[in-house]
Amino acid sequence: MVRLRSIVAVLATAPWAAAALSHAASDAPQQPVFRSQTITVQIDAIVQDRDGTFVGDLRLEDFELLEDGKPQRLETLLLVRAPQPQPVEAPPPVVLPGPASVLTNDRRIFVFFFDSEHLSAGGFKRLQAAALDFVSKELGDGDVAGVVIGGALANGRLTSNREELRAAIARSMPRPDLASRAADRRDWPRFSSDVEAIQVLAKDQATLEHVLTRACQDAPEMCAPLALAGSAATGAGEGRQIRGEIAGEMVENVRNEIRQKAQRIVLEFRTSAASTLQLLAALTRELARLDGRKSVIFLTEGFFADQIIAELRNTVGAAGRAGVAIYAIDARGLNRSGDLTADAQQSDSGLNATMDLFSDGPNSLAVETGGYFVRNENNFARALSGIARDASTYYVLAYSPLNQSFDGRYRRVDVRVRRDGVKIRARRGYVATQQRAALAVGRAETAVVGTGRQAGPPLQSTPLDAAMLAPAPAYSGAASSASATTTVGSTAGPGEASEAEGIRLRPGSHDRIAELASAASATSRVGSKTQSWEAHARTGWELYERGDVAGAEQALGAAAESQSAAPWVHYALGQAEFALWRFRKAVEAWERVRAAVPEYKPLYFDLADGYLQLNDTDRALETLRQAESRWPDDPEVPNALGVIQTRRGALGDAIESFGRATTIASTDALAYFNLGKAFELRYYRSRRWSNNARSWMADEQDRLAALENYQRYVQLGGPFEDSARRSIQALTRR
Repeated sequence: MVRLRSIVAVLATAPWAAAALSHAASDAPQQPVFRSQTITVQIDAIVQDRDGTFVGDLRLEDFELLEDGKPQRLETLLLVRAPQPQPVEAPPPVVLPGPASVLTNDRRIFVFFFDSEHLSAGGFKRLQAAALDFVSKELGDGDVAGVVIGGALANGRLTSNREELRAAIARSMPRPDLASRAADRRDWPRFSSDVEAIQVLAKDQATLEHVLTRACQDAPEMCAPLALAGSAATGAGEGRQIRGEIAGEMVENVRNEIRQKAQRIVLEFRTSAASTLQLLAALTRELARLDGRKSVIFLTEGFFADQIIAELRNTVGAAGRAGVAIYAIDARGLNRSGDLTADAQQSDSGLNATMDLFSDGPNSLAVETGGYFVRNENNFARALSGIARDASTYYVLAYSPLNQSFDGRYRRVDVRVRRDGVKIRARRGYVATQQRAALAVGRAETAVVGTGRQAGPPLQSTPLDAAMLAPAPAYSGAASSASATTTVGSTAGPGEASEAEGIRLRPGSHDRIAELASAASATSRVGSKTQSWEAHARTGWELYERGDVAGAEQALGAAAESQSAAPWVHYALGQAEFALWRFRKAVEAWERVRAAVPEYKPLYFDLADGYLQLNDTDRALETLRQAESRWPDDPEVPNALGVIQTRRGALGDAIESFGRATTIASTDALAYFNLGKAFELRYYRSRRWSNNARSWMADEQDRLAALENYQRYVQLGGPFEDSARRSIQALTRR
């Protein structure tokens, strides 16, 4: 169990668990295929004329593709298009040679990604309404979709069930703590916009002086000395000189306060943006297991990307590798007031009202992956309709790169059309990893592109790189799991597999409950051995798997009333209560499970999550300490303890916990990353400006310890390597 493992959680509160995906084999008619005896790369392309109409008569020779500036030989051109309506009594179509192999796009894939790190309550509500409208009006019968909110995929799967999607979107909520960012900005010394903080940190002297003037107006006592005691005994000239020296020192102290606050604000920008990008990259890696074009609709108010270029490039590369097009929608619309950043407003420091530093990140994600960025638009429903059309018809070009040494580097791709009067939109690169570059899933020699089907056995799961971002948020649809069991959304009882209207990207609660159900025995039941509760329990779990969490809670609650209900029933009830924000009831249900099955380790992490949502940090820590006493050799537990302690601000305790994790497992890379981050946070927290030395002073031992642990993490390798290297660089520069 790893949901509380990474210290990134302290700054992100976004869980992902280990991921799984399976597809049933299909007996559908044979479709065009891409062979992959050598590694093949596929690029989606949308070609439109000047009026924005799709150009559908292009041939392979009309395209030109360069990789890192070198021309490549295109091997296959496929036109994927929406189904064409036919008259009822129309004769069979005559098959004639066409400009490209044509594949009917009978399944589109959409994922709504609510950027919880960068969405105010107002922006969230506007986009939520548009997403509900999209599901009702735009989602076709063959389409599948999912909702990511707070870093979790609702119900752990993509689904074609509109009611399930609508329920997931409707019960989603913005993060309740984001308003504190704006409140902090308004605290003394006050910043009128986040851009001011960026400018101050960039050593813009004019902006610094504007903020200083405002600070002295808001709190005059911070900038000028009071009348000096005993000044009558001092000459008038000498008194003025002394007061002037004191005033000068006080003003300089205010400048340093402003610099420190600007540094803190920009560090928050960097951390929240990095968290968002890590989650996006993790999502794209999971979507790579599905063939065809995947459209991620990134709903945001923008983020500051200047200090996270490496993460941005990695996310873009992962999306390019996975056939994911990102469409970003700016929730601020035309009205930029009252949002998280307020950066486009004219501030009293004289900053240009058109300066929008928070659009660059979403714009790069969209343009680089073949999507587009919707901004200055209040009609979000219209914007989503355009995205639906974009996902319906497109070209797929396939080529075998001349450079077949897939070394993990980002490769630039430039697609051109040899025809006047048209414009092309395609992803601009990918990360050349050792995995197959082709986007179809299943056995390489029989992979079908664009159908959403695969030949051969189901894929087995691999851990999700950003899985270590916890604790779980209140707005996730289901608890996560570290199991690697492949699962399709089940409508049967726990432990029984059956096909449903979903594609499970992570096994979520299903695997844990199946584990508890299969391990149930007379001695591990809550009460006696009768089975009168089973009908309600199975109905409840079927409803939960289908996304009807409210119905599941009622049925599971009825089953749990029986004194003979097995522990898995109470565990499932807790999951449903948690998804409905009823955290106290979730904890109560899980405590009943702990009383019956105290040796079930994952439960302790769930309980810790629940207590955190109740703001009961003491109980969360107590629960994990009990787990540590039971499993003293498991590094996951001290890692989780350290994450909570960091969130609490107890960095000394966190450092001790992460240190235990590295002692238990000397090759646990993430523990070193966490330890390095804790030392880094404590180092920056200790920084103080020294007027005498005219420089920043801090605990040098913490800086060296942070460097040592980051370097160890880089040696071992892991998904946060870019973040570690960036911290190493910053700590080295000081």
